[in-house]
Amino acid sequence: MNQGTNSGKREFYYVPSKKQNKKNKKKKKIRNKPLTVFLLAAAVIIVALILAFVFLRISAVRFEGNRLYSEEELLEASRIRIGERMYGIDKKEISETIIRNCPYVKSVRITRTLPGTLNVKIEEYDAGFYVEIGDEYYVLGENLIVLEREMNYENVKRRGLILLDAGNILSAVVGQPLKLAAGSDTETVKNVMSAAVESNVYGRMTRLNVRDKYNIFAVCDELYKLILGDSRDITVKLNLGGKILEDSMFDGNVTRAQVDLSDPEECGVIIDNQISFE
Repeated sequence: MNQGTNSGKREFYYVPSKKQNKKNKKKKKIRNKPLTVFLLAAAVIIVALILAFVFLRISAVRFEGNRLYSEEELLEASRIRIGERMYGIDKKEISETIIRNCPYVKSVRITRTLPGTLNVKIEEYDAGFYVEIGDEYYVLGENLIVLEREMNYENVKRRGLILLDAGNILSAVVGQPLKLAAGSDTETVKNVMSAAVESNVYGRMTRLNVRDKYNIFAVCDELYKLILGDSRDITVKLNLGGKILEDSMFDGNVTRAQVDLSDPEECGVIIDNQISFE
């Protein structure tokens, strides 16, 4: 510490020692070190991302979950090109392109495996129903999605598809939901279809009529008509019908029969060869 006596006033000045200066500089270095590390790490990450975006290229495309389409068909439908930048593709656009070009594809999930593999996971619709419009047959999947148009009835029959009667149809376009006429309850139709697929009688069902949502019925083995009434407890009714049809009396000994399941508490069976399936 130095002392000054200018004009009778005493002033004091603090002059740090060399040792103290070294300590202060060291503290500044310690305080700045985390920031320096962070900036360096950020710079490395940015450079790595730029290099990956520019230089990493697609060398292989792997498809998973596809049963109905070959890898070659899906690759062509996706419009993915081997050699294009891994991070230059639009995954959403590719997914939409595949679904648009391949109606049986329900969803697409795309991931990357470095350095150059693109993984495409496919989920497909199961065809379970069809509608008849004139001389044409339209195959349906979940949520009334039109999967394909078929001109040959024998092909439809051979696949074991269920004839759906949901009322008047406005349009049937492959890749889009079936459009029903005004007055039809589309949600009820979807719910009943879904319940049918999950029921124990699905494998024996040949027709499903939801034209009148208060008078729904199904036909099994082209011999047995299940009266279901409205859509309340539809799953219970269908499964109950499946159990009733397991009875030995329905092992081909009955020509035609009607099982009334509209009230699951009081089921009735009528055997009559003249029962209409319309």
